[in-house]
Formats: sequence, structure tokens, C-alpha cells
Amino acid sequence: MQFHDKAKALERLTCINYYRLRAYWLPFETPPPSGSTEPHHFRAGTYFEDIIDLYRFDRKLRLLFIDAVERVEVALRTQLATVLCNAYGLDAHQKPENFHNKKTHREGVAKLLYEYGRSKETFAKHHQDKYSDLLTPPLWVSAELLTLGELSRWFDNIGKRADKTTIADVFGMPATYLGMYLQALTLVRNLSAHHSRLWNRSLSNKLPAPDSDLSALAQKKHFTSEHHLFNCILATGHALDKISPGHSWRRRMREALDEHSAVDVHSMDFHPDWKTLIS
Repeated sequence: MQFHDKAKALERLTCINYYRLRAYWLPFETPPPSGSTEPHHFRAGTYFEDIIDLYRFDRKLRLLFIDAVERVEVALRTQLATVLCNAYGLDAHQKPENFHNKKTHREGVAKLLYEYGRSKETFAKHHQDKYSDLLTPPLWVSAELLTLGELSRWFDNIGKRADKTTIADVFGMPATYLGMYLQALTLVRNLSAHHSRLWNRSLSNKLPAPDSDLSALAQKKHFTSEHHLFNCILATGHALDKISPGHSWRRRMREALDEHSAVDVHSMDFHPDWKTLIS
């Protein structure tokens, strides 16, 4: 590896763990011949500053997803509460008959009770003091205590298909696809919140292309690997079109990719026409 400024590189390494950075320079390595015990070498022309450029891009990528997750999560809370309360009353979430899997429902209510009991939020304290006879607050209040992952599980467990479809329509997605998208987005959110590498990661949750006749999102030629981030980027842009019209998220994503020359979009399994699709 070469350095434009060794002193500055040493300064960087006092704040960024060597082991953490190593994941970003693996693509720049040339593996030794099979069976060789020699150490790996870097491709000619590899500079430490290229690694830092890739590291900075990954940070921007995480921040972009955290921004998008906030809007998706708030919209999902709102729709889950609105649809279920309108159909089944303020305590819709406490009624097992509204949900498909009763065990999952019990676990969800138990988790909600735990979060409600320990919450220091003003709205939670207000309901604890004024409505102590309620097991949990009304759903539009309880929903504010649920994380994206928990909201995803509640959504998946809704009993009536029509209720799930009403919620999913707000995001411009089929209900089944929204469920898969929320699972993938929850993983991306957790990785981002814990400062884990998002760039070039293979996600454990699959996000396939939806059926081709359902929406503009569903053109399979736009989707690549079910385990790579590109599908999630496209789906997130589509969701934001519906819940946050006029957003700049796609533009900022495209600019982040353009600004960092070390980013190899092919290794991230981007569609060849990715600039058109993220526009």
C-alpha cells in the first residue's frame, strides 16, 4: 500500500481501528497463488487514501439510510395505528382475534408492556398516571414505542389481508413485498445504527423483485441479486416517492456514489443502468 501522506495516515489510524479498515481494503488485495504461504499484496497503485475514500462513502451510505428509515418508520407507525384503530377500536392491538399468529401476538404485547413500563417519554408517563386502568395506551400511542423491527412483526401478523393491503398501498407496494422490504430495511437500519459496514455487504434477508404486473417498481430487469443492497435502494426510493413527495434522497444517493471514485458499483451488484434507475 502506498501513502500520499504517511503522517496523516497514522493520525487516521489512531481514530479508526486497523481491523475495521481492513474490510475496506480487501478488494484492493491480490491474493497469493493457490497453496502459497506468502502474504497478500495490494494491487499496484493502491493508496491508503483510496481506502479512506471508500470508508467515507460507507458512512454516507449509512446516514442516507438512517434518514430514509426515519420517514418509513414514522409512516408505518401512523398507518398501522390508523387502519387497525379505525377497524377495531383504540385497543385493536390487544385483541388476539385481529392477528394471525396468537403466540407472536402474545410476545408482541409482552414486549410492548415492557417498553411502556420503562419508558421515560412524556406521553407514556401521562398515560401511566392518568389512565392506569389501561393495560397499554391506545394503539396510536403504543405504536410510538415500537421499533421498526417490531412494527415489521406486527404488520406481518395482521390477520386480515385487506388491512395489510390498505397499509401497503400507502407505500405503493403489494402487502407481501412490503413485508419483505421492511425485514430487509430493518437489517440495514441495524447495521447503520451500529456503524457496521453497509457497503458491499451481502444481506441475510432476501429482497426479490415483486411480480412484474403490480407496479412500476416491479420491472425485474431493474433488480439484481436478492441479497445485495441495490434492491433496497430502489425500493426505498419508491417508498419515499409515496410518503415523502419531493424528497432528495435519490439525488443524494447518486451524488454520494459519484463523489467517491473508490466505489466499485459492479462489486455491489448494481444494475448496469443504475444512474437512470436512481433518478
